[in-house]
Order: sequence, then C-alpha cells, then structure tokens
Amino acid sequence: MADPLTLRSNNPGAIEFGPFAQQYGAASDGRFAVFPDMDTGYRAMDGLLDTYQRKHGLNTVRGIVERWAPRNADNNSTDGYIAKVAQGVGVAPDDPLTPGHRPALLRAMAGYEA
Repeated sequence: MADPLTLRSNNPGAIEFGPFAQQYGAASDGRFAVFPDMDTGYRAMDGLLDTYQRKHGLNTVRGIVERWAPRNADNNSTDGYIAKVAQGVGVAPDDPLTPGHRPALLRAMAGYEA
C-alpha cells in the first residue's frame, strides 16, 4: 500500500498550497502543499489553527473541523471527522479548547487526514 499523501508531502493536515503554505517553505504538488519536513508541516498546521482562533474565533473541534473540511467540498465526511477528532482530543465537539489540547488536536486531525 502506498503512503498517504499527508506522509509523502510532509503535510499532516492536508493543507492546500497557497500563500499561507509558502510562508512555511512549501512547494506544490499541483493542489496540496509539500513541506520540507514533517516538523514544518506540523508548524504550518499549528499556525493555521492559530489563524482560525484569532481571525475567526474558532475554538471548538466542531468549529475548527467545519472550516478545515467543509461539508460542501471534496465529499468530506465532516460529521465523522468531528466525532473522530473530538474522541482523540477527549472532549465533546462543542467544548472550548485550551492551549493544552493543541497537541492532541494536531495528532487527531493528522490521523484522520492520513
């Protein structure tokens, strides 16, 4: 079995290529960002989550995932994604997240994306 896109491209969050990803040194595979290494991919993912909170006020698993993987795009299974990530973080989908939740949130989202 081939490695998932997220591993091949050092892009644990499946972030699309664009100006944001370029700030982290990403190249493009035609659609998605290809980061120089997995640590950089995680830093980009963390930075994007910071933007979600700061710019859009998103601070729950439901709010974050509904923006990250919207229902109207790419046949996303948004409800399944929300449930899996909330379980991985150990919170209900609408519970406010603290900074201490961020590592588990990153791992759970990366696991779902892979």
